[in-house]
Amino acid sequence: MDVRILKVSLVLMGLALSSCGQPAKFANATESLKSASCVSATAITSEVIVEWESGEITLEKVNDIEKFKEEFVRPQIQYIKQVQYNQMVKTHDSEVSENAFFGNDNNWGQGSTQVQQLWDKGIYGKDVLIGVVDAFVDDTHPQLSKRIAYNFSDSTMDGKDNDNNGEVDDFRGLDITNDGYVKDTQGNVVQLPNAHGTHVSGVIAGEHGTNGVKGIAPQAKIIIGSFLDHKGSGNLEGALRAVQYVAGRGAKVINASWGVADCAPILASVVAKLDQKGIMFIAASGNNGQNLDYNYNVPSSFRLPRQINVGAHSIDNFMTGFSNFSETIVHLTAPGEMIYSTVPGNSWGNMTGTSMAAPFVTGITALLRGAFPSADSLQIKKAILESVDVIPNKESRTITRGQINAAKAYDRLKLIVNQ
Repeated sequence: MDVRILKVSLVLMGLALSSCGQPAKFANATESLKSASCVSATAITSEVIVEWESGEITLEKVNDIEKFKEEFVRPQIQYIKQVQYNQMVKTHDSEVSENAFFGNDNNWGQGSTQVQQLWDKGIYGKDVLIGVVDAFVDDTHPQLSKRIAYNFSDSTMDGKDNDNNGEVDDFRGLDITNDGYVKDTQGNVVQLPNAHGTHVSGVIAGEHGTNGVKGIAPQAKIIIGSFLDHKGSGNLEGALRAVQYVAGRGAKVINASWGVADCAPILASVVAKLDQKGIMFIAASGNNGQNLDYNYNVPSSFRLPRQINVGAHSIDNFMTGFSNFSETIVHLTAPGEMIYSTVPGNSWGNMTGTSMAAPFVTGITALLRGAFPSADSLQIKKAILESVDVIPNKESRTITRGQINAAKAYDRLKLIVNQ
């Protein structure tokens, strides 16, 4: 056969194969749009999130989903990885937020985790970057003001994206909802912001002093990724944007104390990519008292190599009744009942939930990373899980059956990195 004819035949064959492959890819990319979980009450059916093969995430407005699939997705299917409806996101149910501004100095959780032993060694998580993807974080709070990783590359606040990271005026971090203090015409504060993000941040990195909370990693730096509003509500596109933002700013560990309906394939894809880059993802298991083996919960149902899913235990070391559990998905428990931490308005208070348990694990992860810079994320996770306290007759319904112990995790990691 003439060589030129052979080449043409091969090209035509390749085009045919490509054409045959497109219907399958189109079906896979749009599969979630048919799922009952994706068209549930939490779906925002007028908005579709697109994950492109390049890794970019965009939000598209939609009037007619079938028209969108045929006129937007199909012609560009070679560039599109998958699409899904936007979804509502919120802090986990059953948060005891009514007590957020009424508390006392009670750092029982810090004692439970044995973190004092690391502080006594001078281990404070110095300059470890932690992404707090949550609600508003009050960076004016005296225990947090020096713990924020400010973005000095975009500090002019001139309405421009000076560092070309896709976000405008993100000096203090990302704030999608712009939820902050509400003031009257006289400048008086008439409404404080949502306390959740500030509370979580204080558990992770609140500076030590004579008053207030003792943050687990009080010399770590927090990258703010605020996407939840005053009511603790947001959407999946905002969560994706915040997760990618804090990772892009260099976060080594991300705290996710929130949940979304069980339709989040794009979030799973994004977090998996960050996992491959060595970024640890700490997720609150949720507060529905459910077995996650049978009740899917995002993102704590993800099973990624570097992810840790956290349930809550009480002051008497029992797994709390509200905490979601699973002996195959939830890894361990951490303090989650009446946890004392920072709240907006230069104040402190108690909150309850797995949202409070996850930041204990996030903070301890930062301490270990700071103490052993050469350790990789898999080693850190291994050390944490292999060193839990399993208390007789109080075993938790988790993979390890125990609760986190910072001192034992440090000793275990030391052995692992020196092997």
